[in-house]
Amino acid sequence: MTIAIWLTLGMRPVGAFLFGLMADRFGRRPTLMLDILCYSALGFASGFAPSLTVLFVLRALFGIAMGGEWGVGSSLTMETIPPSTRGVISGLLQAGYPCGYLLASITYALLFNHIGWRGMFMVGAIPALLVIFVRMGVEESPSWKERPPKPEQMWKTVFRRFPLFVFVILLMLIGLFYAGRYGWRRFAAHRAAKQSAVSSSPAQASEAISSPDAAAPSVSPLDLSVSTSAATRVRITADDKLLLDAELPAGETRHFSAKQQFEVTAGDSSAVLLELNGQAMPPLGAPGSSGTMVLSQKDLRQASGGTTRP
Repeated sequence: MTIAIWLTLGMRPVGAFLFGLMADRFGRRPTLMLDILCYSALGFASGFAPSLTVLFVLRALFGIAMGGEWGVGSSLTMETIPPSTRGVISGLLQAGYPCGYLLASITYALLFNHIGWRGMFMVGAIPALLVIFVRMGVEESPSWKERPPKPEQMWKTVFRRFPLFVFVILLMLIGLFYAGRYGWRRFAAHRAAKQSAVSSSPAQASEAISSPDAAAPSVSPLDLSVSTSAATRVRITADDKLLLDAELPAGETRHFSAKQQFEVTAGDSSAVLLELNGQAMPPLGAPGSSGTMVLSQKDLRQASGGTTRP
């Protein structure tokens, strides 16, 4: 998830640049409407991501759309309102961030146990309704209608304030660097744990061949982390021994150990997140359906999944 957040934030400057050019070319109002539709649709689509890779791609695209909203929306607002009220209105615009966090927290507290993490992404489609308000109740920027900006004007502004432009770019790059370094360290730690588990078996097998009297090589144990985003029934067996068969509440995280393999079954596949030796595993099955997966030292295979519950 660290990588997904990093991609979202890292692509925001790209979106600010692209949608800013569109706003200068086609107008603030239609660009803002397109931008709202884009990030609402991408947020909704994130709830259907079938794998972690697809989720990363969707969150990166979401970051592009998210980056365009602030610049285009603030430009339309500041160019439309009277100059005497710009101080108050700019404060209200800045208050949008904490208000959004507050609404997200309330939504999480009330709905997360019922709709899970996929449903939380789908709630992000609600801002698309703002397009109706913008279409019916917001006028185009008077400044843009009087004199639509030309591309060369942007570059003149950049060169006129070049030191400030470089400072802002460096500030964003520093933030992205430290966020990316943190995410890479997490990823490297997971990859190292996986490679250690895989490489230990061949090394121990070669020692057993060279020394016939040696005891059988010990197998690196498996560590399974099971987290639930919504209440669901989970059954776990380790080396054919039943470890768990119970209803787990939302937000629960449990760890299990095995020598050879796990078999995990869940009533709601989308409500269970699995990590094997620190490595994220694919979903057990389709959202809203039961699924079973066998996790072993050699491979990961989905024994059955997507079977709709009766």
